Amino acid sequence: MHASPGVKSRTPGVSPKRTHKAVPSPTKSRVNMALAMCAPIPAVLFCLWLFSTHSLPSAVSNVSNVLHVSDVSWADTLLLHPFVCLNAILGVTLLGVLYPISLAQNSVWLMDLSWTLIPPLVSLFYSSHPLAARHIDMDGSGSVSNMRSTVAFGLVCLWSARLTYNYLRREDFTLGQREDWRYAKMRRESRWFPVTQIGSVYILQQVLLVGLTLPLLAINMVYTPLQVSDVLLVLSALTGIEIAHSADGALAAYMAKNAALVSSGQSPIPVLDEGLWRYSRHPNYFGEQVFWWSLGLMGWRKGAYGMDWVLVGPLLNTLCLWMVTRMTEDRMTSSGTKVRQSAYRKYQKTTSMWIPLPKRK
Repeated sequence: MHASPGVKSRTPGVSPKRTHKAVPSPTKSRVNMALAMCAPIPAVLFCLWLFSTHSLPSAVSNVSNVLHVSDVSWADTLLLHPFVCLNAILGVTLLGVLYPISLAQNSVWLMDLSWTLIPPLVSLFYSSHPLAARHIDMDGSGSVSNMRSTVAFGLVCLWSARLTYNYLRREDFTLGQREDWRYAKMRRESRWFPVTQIGSVYILQQVLLVGLTLPLLAINMVYTPLQVSDVLLVLSALTGIEIAHSADGALAAYMAKNAALVSSGQSPIPVLDEGLWRYSRHPNYFGEQVFWWSLGLMGWRKGAYGMDWVLVGPLLNTLCLWMVTRMTEDRMTSSGTKVRQSAYRKYQKTTSMWIPLPKRK
């Protein structure tokens, strides 16, 4: 299982082991960069073809009319149902492009990077869709806008930039250096992983990604003027990004410091217990949830198309993070030195799991 947005393979609070990382050759790094850049091209070209060569039936003006349309081609069906279209495009991309690459490279590293890049592309897909709701300005200019859509796209781009930077920093600014430890563990434990990863990696990631971005569907398909509540939710989302960014930065500094201690023959610091990590065992997880719940509430409007159930997205993310938290903490308390295991168990007893709170006695 992927660690959900913002969660990568370095384990919070765990000192590094004396291991050697296989650094890709310059040629391999360039190949991986080319693969990452080319992977979304088929999906982008398909969307451009679909949006430019097919038009909506005259009876359809918004998403509320699509259920009354019949006798259309498969392409028109995709055009009339943006959620179905997104699932089809994402499924073909994951299983038809990323999966073959993972078989050839014996690694699913590209799924980690894709997680950081797909949500902005989903936002762009929904906002560019012919059914996207827009407001025609009445000032004589005739311009068309959906400010909430623009704001949401900007927020998701900021989220993506933060997460992509954190991913590249973790990988020493190379691509394909290693596989997430959860996937590597699955690969070691089952010789059938090349087959089972279809479900455990790609289908699961599609469900999570599509669910996570449900608020973007509602924000783009139903026009609602920007409101005071939206401004508050934007501030909340930005706060979530900053919390996750600060937590990731502290974790990276901790890992670097421990690596330096180990290389000089000294004992590493067993647990990160400073800054946000002093008050939360997983402040980066908390920041991610603040962001996605804020975006979810922006998309939620009772009674409008898609808006009653878009909170399924952040709820899926929370459930995923809860499962990943358990996996991560089981690893912390069952591997490594006895000193580290003991220190982390004490850390668990005194420190909140997600929400930053004062230390418990």
